Amino acid sequence: MTMNRRKFLKATSTGLLLGGTSLALGARVLEVPSAAADERDAYGFWRKGRWRNWSHNVEMRPKEILRPTRIEQLQEAVLKSPKIRAVGSGHSISTIAYTEDTLVNTDGLSGIVSLDRERGLVTVRGGMKLRDFNEAITRLGFCIPSTGDTTYQSLAGLLSTGTHGTGMRWGSCSDEESLVGMEIVDPRGELVNLNADRPGDLELLRAARVSLGSFGMVNTVTLKVAPVHNLEHVGHKSNVNEAFDPAHLRDNDHYEFAYFPFTDSVYQFFRNRTEKPIDVTKFGTWFHEVFLENDLAKILLGVTSLIPSLNPAVMKAFVNSFPEAREVDRADRVMTIRRKTPTHLMEVALPIENGPQALEIYRGLVEKYAHGKNVDRFFPNLPLQIRFVRADRGTLISCAEGRDTCWFGLGSYIKHRGWEPMFREMEKELIALGGRPHWGKMYFTNPLALHERFGEWESIRRKFDPQGKFASRYLERIRTLASSEDGSCF
Repeated sequence: MTMNRRKFLKATSTGLLLGGTSLALGARVLEVPSAAADERDAYGFWRKGRWRNWSHNVEMRPKEILRPTRIEQLQEAVLKSPKIRAVGSGHSISTIAYTEDTLVNTDGLSGIVSLDRERGLVTVRGGMKLRDFNEAITRLGFCIPSTGDTTYQSLAGLLSTGTHGTGMRWGSCSDEESLVGMEIVDPRGELVNLNADRPGDLELLRAARVSLGSFGMVNTVTLKVAPVHNLEHVGHKSNVNEAFDPAHLRDNDHYEFAYFPFTDSVYQFFRNRTEKPIDVTKFGTWFHEVFLENDLAKILLGVTSLIPSLNPAVMKAFVNSFPEAREVDRADRVMTIRRKTPTHLMEVALPIENGPQALEIYRGLVEKYAHGKNVDRFFPNLPLQIRFVRADRGTLISCAEGRDTCWFGLGSYIKHRGWEPMFREMEKELIALGGRPHWGKMYFTNPLALHERFGEWESIRRKFDPQGKFASRYLERIRTLASSEDGSCF
């Protein structure tokens, strides 16, 4: 978890603040320089004709790889391809992007198309990376009010899997108050424009907000944005018994915490909107965000992958190394961190009232797998991440649909062995508590019965794409397997 953020870009709202209440760029999208990509090594299109995701657990060799830069090219690709899938940044740990047919790389489909200042609506091409979007929309005077903790994803991928931030004022990024419009290419290669203001569009829009990549190719999305603002971040270590205090959710715009296995400690993150000026230091940002949280952590994880029994001592030392923190920075920088260490990640959406019980179960499993008998020995090596969102509205298969949600996220560095038995057992416990696995993270159990409206989603999908042009092996496996029979995750 992050402690400090990068220095605020001083020229945040000049140059592109064009007169009037609406900025319409039409076909001339607002191009922005791509931000430095910390995660490009050894994933993405890492070998000729081959693609691998960020966590290195999914690899594919498509029949063809297309890289459109114009909508006409995307339409032609859809029209001519019998089977087609899209891929953005490869941040899904699940097999959702896998195909052996036509694969569309969406990197060239980037840029802001229009901005309605009065209504706070921005239309942007789906292939744009969140990190680039954050920089561009800041220069226009706006921001996304709540977002996930990494910025490498493409916007279409982020929305299609129901990615989320933390804070009870917001749902996921796919909630109806966040995602208000889409333009998609249908199986015939035609553009379909969906707008939440048109009642006739709502059925398809509710299904397509969390589409799993199965409702056409996303050309643009229209997002509700907020005026750019700063957040004051306060972080400190606390006791695990204090972590779920309801006052933290009531009294803070954004609250989350990290639990450190083998300890009684959590590190809490309180983030609130403020009029205070930016107050971060370049050295502090580098020390915490680059050195402490990535470079040093990667070294320690490499050592403990060779000697796993060191993990309890390392966890205790690591949580004690985080000092009290107080800083003010631009909202998107406070909410996000760099990730340079690929991990296996599982995240499950629980009814918010079941969060404390889930944490106690997890602590018991930590001891069982580290010190118990007759188990495959495993020492958890990453902190557990707990975040909170209000119930999603206007979707069919969002994991947060219809209920306030506690997101329960556990991970393991990819070089550590033996994580899977514990992950499988923890998943069963979380599902018994009403959990729904994140569509973009790894899971082992068929989740369809956990989504009351999946049948409705599937019916709309078949009507939209009767020939299955956008169908995926990912969905086929989910429908046909009660659980993963070959030992791998979905």
